Amino acid sequence: MASLYDRWFKCSSKKRGEDTGRSSGGITTKRHLVSDAKGLPLAIRLSSGNRHDMSEAIPTIESIKVPRVGRGAPKTRPARLLADKGYDSKALRTYLTSRGIKHTIPKRTYENPKPRVGRPLVFDALLYKCRWTVERVFSHLNSFRRIAVRYDHKKASYLGFLQVAAIMLTLRNF
Repeated sequence: MASLYDRWFKCSSKKRGEDTGRSSGGITTKRHLVSDAKGLPLAIRLSSGNRHDMSEAIPTIESIKVPRVGRGAPKTRPARLLADKGYDSKALRTYLTSRGIKHTIPKRTYENPKPRVGRPLVFDALLYKCRWTVERVFSHLNSFRRIAVRYDHKKASYLGFLQVAAIMLTLRNF
């Protein structure tokens, strides 16, 4: 016989959409985004609210495909990546270095109080101030009501509307 908790969980999971999870803000879906310096979205991925940001960092970077003017394969590697403290990990830094992508990611304050052996990580605070362009893209995406308040139960439907909103933002800038 199923307990009351099991019945509540099954019912509530039907009410929530795909790829939702409980975080400090409630039941949410995280949007992972890569944008260029002008604030144009290049890649968007979704994950549930209870997953760590780092779990989607590398797949989001790998999904970048910017078409070239004229002939040639699309560009898949940005020149530089700016990220917040949520993306601070040795695995991501190693991945970016192996692909030849320069990065500016601040260190977490609570991590490793002992000094490390070797060359210290370089952090450019002036360059990091340009990260507001990504926050501005999220703000522009939230101007679309259907994106700000997730009405869709299916992940593919929500991602589709998110991509349409990103296309509209791109067309606004041209």
